[in-house]
Amino acid sequence: MDGSRQSAAALDWAADLALNTGAEIVAIHAFDLAPYGPGAMGPPHTFHPGAVADSLVHELEDSSCAPLRQRDVAYRAVFREGRPGVELLRVAAEESADLIVVGNRGRGGLRELLLGSVAHHVTHHASHPVVVVRSRVALAIEQAPATASGGAA
Repeated sequence: MDGSRQSAAALDWAADLALNTGAEIVAIHAFDLAPYGPGAMGPPHTFHPGAVADSLVHELEDSSCAPLRQRDVAYRAVFREGRPGVELLRVAAEESADLIVVGNRGRGGLRELLLGSVAHHVTHHASHPVVVVRSRVALAIEQAPATASGGAA
């Protein structure tokens, strides 16, 4: 869970499944603290990794997991520091997960290769079944008819 529309769509899909099957959701938020730290060439400043992690944990519990609480879905929140795709797979193994559910931004191609993709990493390295959920917004854009300036259909 990263707070994106895609993550919310995956959470909604997983919540529906959990409600229908009585399953528990393990909501995982992995964060890499390196981008929050001081740059090698930047001005020196105080960096408190614990404060950044606490802020991210608070955000996940308060807002990201709110839909689960509102729908009365059984869940546990897990917080990990590290690369999201790697940590998601690690937690899935530790929890003996039945299913991994991830969102997809739909970048594809070179953008995905350069920017990375949690869904791409998970689908290529998971030993558990994986469901990739596209957000309604991404699907609507993908299915929209081409405009006159947007090219031929």
